[in-house]
Amino acid sequence: MPPKFDSSQVVDVYICVIGDKVGVASSLAPKISLLGLSPKKIGEDMAKETTKDWNGTIKLTIQQT
Repeated sequence: MPPKFDSSQVVDVYICVIGDKVGVASSLAPKISLLGLSPKKIGEDMAKETTKDWNGTIKLTIQQT
């Protein structure tokens, strides 16, 4: 069972993204699933928001509500 997070806690997760490709869910899972989020959904959202020529790091700021 994932740990319970304080709602005032803010977690920053940095993820390297190449183009508009969806990251492998298994590589996102260790960081994202512990926060109660779906790695597949996060990967799909990142692919929608990046362009084909994007190569860089995305910073996700997550706060539980």
